[in-house]
Amino acid sequence: MAMYILNKDRSNKIQATIEADAYRLDDGYFTFFKDSEQVYTIKAEAVSTIVRDDS
Repeated sequence: MAMYILNKDRSNKIQATIEADAYRLDDGYFTFFKDSEQVYTIKAEAVSTIVRDDS
């Protein structure tokens, strides 16, 4: 399990923090999964970076 930190722009302003096992990009959307269940979906153009925090 990891925390994914989504940033919107170069200022690195945190847009969301999501606890999930994995994510994937399909049809312009990032979808995050926890225990093989979808937990969060966001349009890819709304996110500039995704950082995985395993701590």
